[in-house]
Amino acid sequence: MSTEVKITKSGAVATLTLTSADGLHVLTEDALDAVRSGLDTLSQDGELLAAILTAEGTRTFSAGADLRRMADLDPERARAYSSHGQGVAQAISRFPVVTIAALNAPVYGGGIELALACDFRVAAQGCIFHYQAARLGLLPGWGGTQRLPQLVGRARAKAMMLMCRPVGADEALDWGLVDDVAHGSDLGSTVKRWTDELDGLERHSVIQIKRALELGQGGDYAGEREAFAACFSGGRTQTAIREWLAKGRRTVSTPST
Repeated sequence: MSTEVKITKSGAVATLTLTSADGLHVLTEDALDAVRSGLDTLSQDGELLAAILTAEGTRTFSAGADLRRMADLDPERARAYSSHGQGVAQAISRFPVVTIAALNAPVYGGGIELALACDFRVAAQGCIFHYQAARLGLLPGWGGTQRLPQLVGRARAKAMMLMCRPVGADEALDWGLVDDVAHGSDLGSTVKRWTDELDGLERHSVIQIKRALELGQGGDYAGEREAFAACFSGGRTQTAIREWLAKGRRTVSTPST
């Protein structure tokens, strides 16, 4: 099912909402382009103080990247595929004003990577974070190997990526993966508390603070692209992805306790 991006605005806050008929919000290349196009348009809005990235429904925030597309990649095209996703994540990270991921449901793979690129992450109580790339002969290739350790530390990032450990909302809050959890209230009202704090801020100051912070981020994104491309040598990853798809394995997992 195709994933589209709906853009709305209320005052100084814009919302980009992932929508799809099946509620999985798979991040196809067209969906990535729609996110980036939306950000490019909003970046020209001189009144904007924040952009929220969220999704419709409660099935997933995003089921991640388009595995059907990835099953046909070779190393050269995999490198370009990684670069494409990294570029969208970097567009989020470098967006001139505050970005908040409002995570309404379980988040997988590439969906985690877009959320990591936001300045803040607010999760619904039932949200989980689950990387499953290692089961498919893959690695997170849209910046996740660089951003996740910065947030949660190398050991916890390894548990999520190497061991495919699902992490629930409360544990994610404890780790610093999310900044708030909607306990006892709906996600929208929790996110609004965050955007209300923007009242009275000088937009030019927000822009320059974000620009200065971005200078210190670092990260070897070229190295991540090369590692991602290397996964597609020999054909084993493509076979693993096709077998995974044949089993209908896009499922919600229960976090360990």
